Amino acid sequence: MKRLISVLLILLPHCGFALSELPLCSTETIQKMQEAFRTHHPEQVFGLQRFLSSADSSLSPQPLSVVTKTLLPPSGDKHDYLSLSRYYWPDPAKPNGLPWIKRDGQTNLERVKLAPDSEALGKTSYRIRALAMAYAITSDEKYLKKLLEVLRVWFFDASTKMNPNLNFSQGVPGKNSGAPSGIIEGNDFALIADSLFLINSSANLEFQQWLKQYRDWLLTSELGKAEGKARNNHRSWYNAQLASIDFFLGEKNSIAALAEKIKTEVLPAHIRADGGQPEELARTRPLQYSFFNLDALTRVAVLAGASGVALWPELKKAIDYLVPCVSQGGVCPFKAEIFEGSSASPNEVDPFRIEYAVRVLRRAYGALPEHPYAQLILELESKIPNQKIEVQTLCLPRPDSSILIKKN
Repeated sequence: MKRLISVLLILLPHCGFALSELPLCSTETIQKMQEAFRTHHPEQVFGLQRFLSSADSSLSPQPLSVVTKTLLPPSGDKHDYLSLSRYYWPDPAKPNGLPWIKRDGQTNLERVKLAPDSEALGKTSYRIRALAMAYAITSDEKYLKKLLEVLRVWFFDASTKMNPNLNFSQGVPGKNSGAPSGIIEGNDFALIADSLFLINSSANLEFQQWLKQYRDWLLTSELGKAEGKARNNHRSWYNAQLASIDFFLGEKNSIAALAEKIKTEVLPAHIRADGGQPEELARTRPLQYSFFNLDALTRVAVLAGASGVALWPELKKAIDYLVPCVSQGGVCPFKAEIFEGSSASPNEVDPFRIEYAVRVLRRAYGALPEHPYAQLILELESKIPNQKIEVQTLCLPRPDSSILIKKN
């Protein structure tokens, strides 16, 4: 392992941190991507060719900002982030549609036209993460230059920056101007922090200052305190944000304390003795939300492991409960869902995204000594439409494809 890290530090002289400090990425996977790019064979790493094309498409668009929206937040300050709740719709029984009503699992795409900040943040986050990873793989300065421009416009420039709060996130017209559940949209800030470990720039220090203010808001605002007590995946994502932010700020003692609290308070409430997640199983999309919750919890588990706290025994039990639902011929203990890319007739509920399962399984594969789920990971990856995968999945530990070749 020491030899591998030494090799990577030679290959990545521009990195701001030693890659041994990147628990959410695999040094071996990054090395394989670098080698595949250097030898002009990106097809040798699953998803890499598609990713590099996607990263190139992030070079052209102008940076986005919260101040370009036309609808003002209740504060009257365009620098405040504003979004509407994903699963709420105008009430057809009311002349003015107010208050909006919930349709669980059915995304209201029209909400983005009224309040575009959520879509803009998602695009900004993806661009920053894609450009950072492309820079780590290729060492091409064009990616770093664009990354810094995008980061500066959203977070730093006085005329365009976002205020470090989510006071008006996921509001429901006719009901509230913002909700604790809206804090889940701040996960993009944590993902950006994860990716900035791959660059060496003064922008990292600027972003640390922004994150400190946002972290203070998370811990002290009424919305933040309420979200930290949520019973379902929202609490998991709240904790995942805190863990990633603390790691980026170097607060490893805070991560250990958070992990201990999750171990003693959160996991017993989230995961039954048989591995089922009651709050997520009660949703319209139980498979999607069960893996979505584990996506957050396994992120925290990796960071907690780096701080000396083990969360994996309970999480493996929850993963094993879901494995039959995504395995060929497996018998799922609850109603099956339509998978993305399926030829089955579409319905009004969003399809299950295979990549959530892949991401959870790849983290478990890398963290657990027996390296479980190898064959299942490769089989599921082959079902992801167009091999399009997220940056955060791309760099995770991955089994060798020869496993499937030997099977066949």
